[in-house]
Amino acid sequence: MTKRTDNSYRPAADAHFHQGITEVMNPLQRHAAGATVVHSGPFSALEVPVDTTILANELREKWVRPLYFGINKALAQDFIVANSHLISSELISQLLANFDWRPRSVAAYLVAVSKKAEFTTTIGRLLLRSDVCFAGAAYCVALGRCCINPAAARADVYVQQLVPQGC
Repeated sequence: MTKRTDNSYRPAADAHFHQGITEVMNPLQRHAAGATVVHSGPFSALEVPVDTTILANELREKWVRPLYFGINKALAQDFIVANSHLISSELISQLLANFDWRPRSVAAYLVAVSKKAEFTTTIGRLLLRSDVCFAGAAYCVALGRCCINPAAARADVYVQQLVPQGC
């Protein structure tokens, strides 16, 4: 175990990631990003892209603001219809790497809409790690829409972790 400056303990495999986050983001910034609890779990060692810099305002205004509450709303659906031709792998990668639940949720929704299955490994790892709250449902939507066996397997592992033993 490695001791961190905030007096919590992390397994050594997880220490580098969490130490990096706690060094570049203060507790209020982590909380606003959705990392309400810095934890270590059985999937903490899975590698995921992480960018702790502030997302460019034009990306936040163009993509995150209209979509982070979900794609089931009429305004969000109209936005997607009007902008679907702009959804790119580069955009999705940038949003997924941002250490904030809002851009990550939007990226997952864009994967669901575009069915860009190349992101299922990253989304599956983000789901299993659960570094930020509120993004899990969007990850599940993306994995479900891609309809491939590895995606379904990751969702199943995630659900198994939530279901009490013996159910």
